Amino acid sequence: MRKLLLILGFTSIVLGAAIVYYDAYFIHRYGVDANDAVGVYEQTPIPWPTGEQPAFAEYPAWHYGAAFVIVAIVLFISCVRFRWAA
Repeated sequence: MRKLLLILGFTSIVLGAAIVYYDAYFIHRYGVDANDAVGVYEQTPIPWPTGEQPAFAEYPAWHYGAAFVIVAIVLFISCVRFRWAA
């Protein structure tokens, strides 16, 4: 059980860090958050066609990355705190 928690924790922290890195790169390169654009065409971000953002785009992408990092921290703490046998 402990190995499973460690694997899930490391996977979660890598995924969260990748989301945060991608969002920071997108903001640096195009000047808008990754959720504020549908895509990029000829180095220009394309806004949402209707002007309304979908539900997932209401929060910046780094919030999703932070959620994965928080899950990883909880998994690591539970792994150390309860000291389940390998």
